[in-house]
Amino acid sequence: MNKAKAAGPHWIVWALVAVVAAVLGVYAQTRAFAWDEGWHLVAAQSIGRGKLPYLDFCFPQTPLNAFWNAGWMRVFGETWRTAHGVAGAMTALAVLLTAGYLLRRFPEPGWRLAASVTGVCIFGLNIMVVEFGTIAQAYALCLFLIVSAFLFTVAAVDRRAVGGGRRRFAGVRRRQLFAADRARGPCIADLDVNLQPGWKPLGQAGRLRRGRCGALRAVGMAVRQGTATGDLQRPPL
Repeated sequence: MNKAKAAGPHWIVWALVAVVAAVLGVYAQTRAFAWDEGWHLVAAQSIGRGKLPYLDFCFPQTPLNAFWNAGWMRVFGETWRTAHGVAGAMTALAVLLTAGYLLRRFPEPGWRLAASVTGVCIFGLNIMVVEFGTIAQAYALCLFLIVSAFLFTVAAVDRRAVGGGRRRFAGVRRRQLFAADRARGPCIADLDVNLQPGWKPLGQAGRLRRGRCGALRAVGMAVRQGTATGDLQRPPL
């Protein structure tokens, strides 16, 4: 009885998520635009025609988002509307996962509904999320991967599933995130630190030390990637 009573108001959250998804979908097909997203659309189109980034054409980004868009374009057609529609759907899924997490995990049970509604509004209706989470660039895919990697990480730590399925899924999501956009390195480093064997909650000093380690690891990942791609090489005079 109590469980049914507690689950009753949840329809408010799901209805709000549906409204946010509809807003994102409409905006993606009518108003969403960025001057440099054409580069990503051309890359996806080229991949769909059998070419490979870095070998057949210049593409100064990590490749996952381009292949992601190319796959959907093969199904729904080579048009910007396909990439925009998929981006809006991925952003809406990220909002949905965030809402579900707050409904289940907010520390004060009596405030979970309010926290979830607030989270959906702050996240899903944020102007930066609406503008950049509905275009062909990697932002929408990265949002979804960040949220899903976080959820798998939390599940792995909760169940001490070191070496288990949840930890592996979290690792897959982190690597996909880096393949989608290397600028998300700090998120990956933070999740990596929290998945180390023997992880346990720390005090403020411990969190600061662990945060510094994560920041240093993120810088190292960015430098290594930049060196490998030539971004950090000095241009000829």
